[in-house]
Amino acid sequence: MESSWKHGRRSSLLTRKESVGLALVFGALGALLGASGCSDNPTTPGGSGGSGGESASASTGTSTSTSSGAGGGMTGPVPAELVAAFDPLGQLPEGLVIDGTTAYVSFSVLHEVWKVDLVTKTATMWATVPGTLGTAFAQGLAMDAQKNVLVALQSLDIAVSNPGIYKIAPAGGTATMFAQAPGLNFPRSITMSPFNTMFVTAPDPGRVYQVSMSGTVTEMAVKPNNVAFGWDPASMCLYGMASPMGITSMVVTGANQDVADYFWLNADRAELFLGLLGVDPNGDPQLQEIVPALNGPDCATLGGGEGLIKDPKDDTFLYASRQANKIMRRTKDGDLVVLSEGAGIDAPSATAIAEIDGKRYLYFTNSAYKDYNKGGIPSLSRIPLTN
Repeated sequence: MESSWKHGRRSSLLTRKESVGLALVFGALGALLGASGCSDNPTTPGGSGGSGGESASASTGTSTSTSSGAGGGMTGPVPAELVAAFDPLGQLPEGLVIDGTTAYVSFSVLHEVWKVDLVTKTATMWATVPGTLGTAFAQGLAMDAQKNVLVALQSLDIAVSNPGIYKIAPAGGTATMFAQAPGLNFPRSITMSPFNTMFVTAPDPGRVYQVSMSGTVTEMAVKPNNVAFGWDPASMCLYGMASPMGITSMVVTGANQDVADYFWLNADRAELFLGLLGVDPNGDPQLQEIVPALNGPDCATLGGGEGLIKDPKDDTFLYASRQANKIMRRTKDGDLVVLSEGAGIDAPSATAIAEIDGKRYLYFTNSAYKDYNKGGIPSLSRIPLTN
């Protein structure tokens, strides 16, 4: 299988300095994952990388189905189709945003963003995010109305790599700092809202920030004793990363902040939540109310839940179950349907919908963060969706 590594500015042979640096990065990553003790739980339905199967949603009683497929007359989960394979030596994809027939994919370890032509399936180097190898990690992506791509950058050492939300101009190149705030060292996903703001998740320590289009950052206040954002050290299906993970991704609906609904996935708790947004007396965003979990806890279908989006065709939710290696849909009835699982799905992260040649597809990134050095293939893949 030909790697996309050689399509960009890098050659397929790394310099000695790069090779040593990546070896140190992956060595540390492997040690952290091994020490976490939560990557593989034999008592968890589906488990890490498991095939899962039918189960029940513990708190709601809604069922998990594998009979509906992705639509288009198909039955059962459909196989994933490879779009672009990446090099395991550094090209571990996390974020994804699509504009027309062009996908933008972030590589966490290399803190780079690449373009993928979804028609020709060609990947090319497009932009870099400032940071030092081993401390900076690119995460979620989003796109504003001006076609700028926004990148969440995590930092293990803020004295070396500056964390926050970076902006890349439509022409690509080097990203510039757009928004940062004290404590926002581990941003994960970026969600554009219908009322001209964006929301950034910080799964560890379990916080959400609202960012204006001018780059002003405000931490979302929550009611006392709210635990729906935070991680759960006693969870049955811990995320399997180097540290516990709470809220990972979200969907915001509503014409303005006063009446908005806020749906989000909690990776450790394996739950999908609904909250009502609002403002506090100072006019800052506040989570006014939390409805009991819509789905979960269910490790087999929501474990390590990521990439939550809403399908505009039918208002159902789509997401990736990173821990269980499944691509999922939540129907209007609240059922969780397995759209794809098995071969071609390896720790999926971000999701996005695109139409190619009159057919709709759900694209997703496979990070392969657990087995990149054991034959895992980091990639951009897709499955068909109904029209």
